[in-house]
Amino acid sequence: MTPPIEPHWIAYASPVVALLAAIIAAGVAVAFGRMQAKIARQQADTARTKLQLDLFDRRLVIYNAVMSAWRRVVTKGDFPSEQIDPYLLGTNGARWLFEDEVAKYVDETFLGMLIELEFANAGLLGARGSGADVQTKAADTRAKRFNEIAEQHRVIDQLFSPYLKLKH
Repeated sequence: MTPPIEPHWIAYASPVVALLAAIIAAGVAVAFGRMQAKIARQQADTARTKLQLDLFDRRLVIYNAVMSAWRRVVTKGDFPSEQIDPYLLGTNGARWLFEDEVAKYVDETFLGMLIELEFANAGLLGARGSGADVQTKAADTRAKRFNEIAEQHRVIDQLFSPYLKLKH
């Protein structure tokens, strides 16, 4: 028996079909690659947004600790020594989360003002029973320290505001 003879066009069509299959496979691979790149960009954007939110949350804790101390002074007129530890715990890490200007303000300047107010309050209490001049001087010193802290609200907001804005 003689083998069947294939039509002539099949011999030419076979390489064309293989080439067409390779082109389709390449197109599918490129499409999947683009989808994967898009997903990777979306994941990177999500991670960046989460990092900004985490950073905001940590900075807000420090801001709240500073404002809590400020409110304490403005409403009660003092900042007793038992309030220093919560302030230090609340502001811990400011040097890692803010520029030097804010960290120095939180760790040194504002804390120093709070401590000076307490020394002035103690001086005012100690001046009781002393002469009028001593009492007046102690009261003036205490009023100066109190007013200095009371005026810090704008300074605090100005220092912290660049760090407490969520960008959309």
